[in-house]
Amino acid sequence: MTVDKTTTEIGEVRKNVPEIIAEIGRIRSVLPDIMARVDNMNSQNIPPIISQVAAVRKDVPVILDRADKLVADADELSKKAGEQAGKGVFKGAIKGVIGLPIDTTKGVLRASKRTKGKTEKTNGKSDAQKVE
Repeated sequence: MTVDKTTTEIGEVRKNVPEIIAEIGRIRSVLPDIMARVDNMNSQNIPPIISQVAAVRKDVPVILDRADKLVADADELSKKAGEQAGKGVFKGAIKGVIGLPIDTTKGVLRASKRTKGKTEKTNGKSDAQKVE
């Protein structure tokens, strides 16, 4: 680069300097308001957030313990329910096998008593009708 080109370029850059200085002045005038807002937000919002985080950290182990207990209790209850259901099915099957013939015999005897009684009543009526 020659001296003439360098001098010309420096002159062009210097033309922009007043605009740059004016922009820096505007930024410096707005910056205190921005910093005040940030400080205000930090002082109002950050402490409650930190308190909430601390409370959550304190409660999480208790909540996890409760969840573990619920899962363990649910597992134990489901096993017991399964055992009881199995016992109930087995007990029902045994009662059914043993009880079916007994219940059937009782039913047959009752039916035969009812039939016998009806037959006697019917026969009695027929005899009475014959006598008339």
